[in-house]
Amino acid sequence: MANDKTNMVVHEGEACFSVMELPNIASMLMAVRAAIELKVFDIIADAGPEAQLSASEIVSYIPTSNPKAAEKLDRILGLLSAYDFLINTSLRQSHDGAGRERTYSLSKMSRYLLRNTKGTSMAANLLLMSGRESFESYDELKNAVLKDDFQFFTKAHAMAPYEVLDPNSIQIFDEAMGNFTKLLLDGVLNVYKGFKDVNELMDVGGGNGAALQYILTLYPNIRGINFDRPHVIDSAPKIPGVEHAAGDMFQSLPKAESIMLKSILHNWDDDKCKKLLKNCLDALPNNGKIIILEFIVPEMIENTTESRMATSSDVQMLTVFGTKERTLAEYEGLAKSAGFLGPNDFPTAHGFHVMEFFKTCG
Repeated sequence: MANDKTNMVVHEGEACFSVMELPNIASMLMAVRAAIELKVFDIIADAGPEAQLSASEIVSYIPTSNPKAAEKLDRILGLLSAYDFLINTSLRQSHDGAGRERTYSLSKMSRYLLRNTKGTSMAANLLLMSGRESFESYDELKNAVLKDDFQFFTKAHAMAPYEVLDPNSIQIFDEAMGNFTKLLLDGVLNVYKGFKDVNELMDVGGGNGAALQYILTLYPNIRGINFDRPHVIDSAPKIPGVEHAAGDMFQSLPKAESIMLKSILHNWDDDKCKKLLKNCLDALPNNGKIIILEFIVPEMIENTTESRMATSSDVQMLTVFGTKERTLAEYEGLAKSAGFLGPNDFPTAHGFHVMEFFKTCG
């Protein structure tokens, strides 16, 4: 009995400290953001694969005249080390002999925050979601409960999400989406083999065509059609095997044997989704298929990576767009209401799913 009471006290204490740490999440997030903006991770990486640098050595590569820069940076690096974004490798005598200094090396996590690593970096995603615009929107989150049809982002900024992006933010957004696409498709292509029987694939809302370009590296027999709004297509690069097409997906779509919607439906309410899916149905031949890639919210939420990724994205969509991530049953309902048959569901990594729906004969 005594041991049971002791264990209960220990567990209660752990729960208390977990709650006490919640405010620290903001400090940690902004420390990571500052390190990306100061290029700390890239400076360490550029020094060599086994580099161990002190704050003073890192500061020597940062354009600043602040005499206390190294001291202040070391405090930030200490926090990053406490959360495994860096590794505090040693404590050594400083070069000036004035005292001792810590040295730091990259961790497994920080290697995904290098800005100059194409396709595997999450740095731009973190910059995008930790910016002032996002935080001001999250400050309105309670109004999702208090008010009907409340537009968080518009309330916070007096304009829609895409309208608030300046040229630098647009560059970060494009980089974030490109890298996120590459990371997600790695998981998708490892699990989903349905592209092997596809001859023609239209990516609706495909942006600059990065997703198709990556898919075609593994399936070069596919003829790609990258469809998006005219101003997006105007700046899209030429990609071998890919034809760019401009238009409004809510009006009509070009004909195609297969269609892909990657992270598109979560941007829209049910009525818009039904309209888009009906347009997809009209663009497909009999027995044509639509491939939908989205996070899936589990029916039962657990303390797992899959649940955390899906529910975090769901609240993000609620905050920024006033829309949502959906359950598998909800996507099935939307697709069937447009006339599709299915789904074939392929769970990939971290809550992201590939769903196949087919146009029935007749």
